[in-house]
Amino acid sequence: MGWNDIDRMFHRALKFCFSKKKFLFTYPLVASCGVFITLFRALSEGAGDWVRLKFSFFPIFITASILLATGIVLIRAYHNEVRGLSFSFRELGKKSWDLIVSATYLTLPLSMAYLMLWSVIGFFYILKEIPVIGTVVSILLSFVPFVLVLSFIMLAVVNMLVIFFLTPPVALRSECSFEMVLRQWKTVQARLLTHIALLLFAILPVAIVLGLLYFAGLVTESTYVIASSGFSYFGQQVVTSLAFSALTTPVAIFFFNFAAESYIFLRKTERSSVL
Repeated sequence: MGWNDIDRMFHRALKFCFSKKKFLFTYPLVASCGVFITLFRALSEGAGDWVRLKFSFFPIFITASILLATGIVLIRAYHNEVRGLSFSFRELGKKSWDLIVSATYLTLPLSMAYLMLWSVIGFFYILKEIPVIGTVVSILLSFVPFVLVLSFIMLAVVNMLVIFFLTPPVALRSECSFEMVLRQWKTVQARLLTHIALLLFAILPVAIVLGLLYFAGLVTESTYVIASSGFSYFGQQVVTSLAFSALTTPVAIFFFNFAAESYIFLRKTERSSVL
């Protein structure tokens, strides 16, 4: 894989991400992710540390399932676009429905693992509230909550890996099985550096746009605050998240376009190396 290959894949993925039809399909789904995150942020206001920890990470696992389902349809649409075939998102959605339902189970174990770990860390939050003994024991075992929080972050990262590396084979091969997951995992292991590099190229535009929007959101929140709490604050956050989602939608489309490009390119190079 050379720089010219990456440049060609990047350019084609970028070329097909600015489409009115794809925007109208993707935006409501990305916006629903934004509303979920905003809702959980609102619910965490005034809650205890343990509950706030749950509401900080749990939206990631919900949105991962939504994005995985969205990605299956987008990659199929992109495959048709590149080949010059006409398509309808309604028809693609109908044909992909059974596959989408099966694919959501790919993120379910990660969500269950998070909830189990969150329940375990709750024990330490209860433990530290015990007078005298709780403080001493919490100090001695403080590394355990650290490891658990690190596990939360790692599960979130694995969710992103699942979306990037598994969505293309599910969408293009209409296959969602444990054998497919193992096969894809072995493929990633065989060319780990190449896969990491492609993932970073896919994330780069997303990270830049999200960073700019997040910074703009912080400045807006600190200089133009209608309400600091209550329903008005929640309404302000929801409206802002809708605008946030509209600007994020093109890079979300690019992410899946580039994921499809990466998968097809690696499949071709794998076949050529075998021959």
